[in-house]
Amino acid sequence: MSLDSLLGRNVGLENDLAYTLRAVQSTARQSQNQISGIVTALGERCSDLAALKFTGSETLQSQLVAASEALLQATATLRNVLTFELPPDAAVTVAQHLVHKKAREMVERQANGASNDEAQS
Repeated sequence: MSLDSLLGRNVGLENDLAYTLRAVQSTARQSQNQISGIVTALGERCSDLAALKFTGSETLQSQLVAASEALLQATATLRNVLTFELPPDAAVTVAQHLVHKKAREMVERQANGASNDEAQS
């Protein structure tokens, strides 16, 4: 998010949103790839365990299956993130809790100081 946005100015918010949406979708895509690798590894370990019999092996295998199913559900949810499209009539504003009064005052003080220095020269 740009400094202008954090200062409460409505300058370039569409660009901030476009950048943020691309970053969110990129992260979702990377997460899907990582989850795929994890699910594959869990399946391989489950196969390894199937060759061995020990107390609790069935419980452990069912937990691995449950974990894999949960990860696959996460992948499906991430697919929704990847296909998200902003409605054409969407309005973009800055969440007011992000607009820091102190930051705005500091930047304005610096700007005023620079203006006063230029006026005195």
